Amino acid sequence: MDVLRANMRELGGVGHYFENDRRLSNGGVRDQMKKEEIEGVLRLLSLGKKRVNLKFGRLDVWDVTEDGWTLKFKTVLRDYGDHGTCYHLYIGKEDRDEEYEYFRKRVAPFKATAHEINDWTGDEANEKQLFSISNGTSGHEIKYKMTTNHGFVRFNISFF
Repeated sequence: MDVLRANMRELGGVGHYFENDRRLSNGGVRDQMKKEEIEGVLRLLSLGKKRVNLKFGRLDVWDVTEDGWTLKFKTVLRDYGDHGTCYHLYIGKEDRDEEYEYFRKRVAPFKATAHEINDWTGDEANEKQLFSISNGTSGHEIKYKMTTNHGFVRFNISFF
């Protein structure tokens, strides 16, 4: 885990990140996460890391599974039953039950500090403290209501 953590640092999802998050081309230090970076965060979770950060573009849609963990992010610009007003973030863990030889989903409760980030200036808006809600037995999710047209959304996540 130390090698993975050293390679990723806060910019790649390790720990919480509250620094300059404007677009790289505007003088920032990182853009939204790509699939490889999301997979790295999921690997860290599989190794027991409890604090991570995620940064998505407002148009992003992700469904990524790595090391038994699944992350799904849905853009606010599609209607997922809330008239296109909320970002949706789901995180779940799949465990193999050796006794019964099947996979079962395990709930992974978390809390998140969410921000909308202006991609030009890095200004933060709409700070919310969110607590995940169980999605049946398959994992936990949060809904984060959009209030601006900023280009990025960031989640600093802590697992219980």
